Amino acid sequence: MNKNAKLRQQVNEILQKLDSRDFDEPINWGNICCAEAHFTKKGNIVIHIEEAAPDCQYFHFVVYCEMSKLYPKSKITVKTEW
Repeated sequence: MNKNAKLRQQVNEILQKLDSRDFDEPINWGNICCAEAHFTKKGNIVIHIEEAAPDCQYFHFVVYCEMSKLYPKSKITVKTEW
């Protein structure tokens, strides 16, 4: 498995563990998934998640915190879209 596929898998595992009752944001929990995740040339991580509104700040924060546990030295950006 390449690095980007592993990142997507890790994000999807995090998404599966989240409890929808903890979020008061527009998220389609039935279809939410990591559409893309990759390392930049500088070693930063960019994550694109589908089925959540772009302004889900708390959701972004939770995914960021969970990924930071796995990659504490990387700058992580979480983006969401419908």
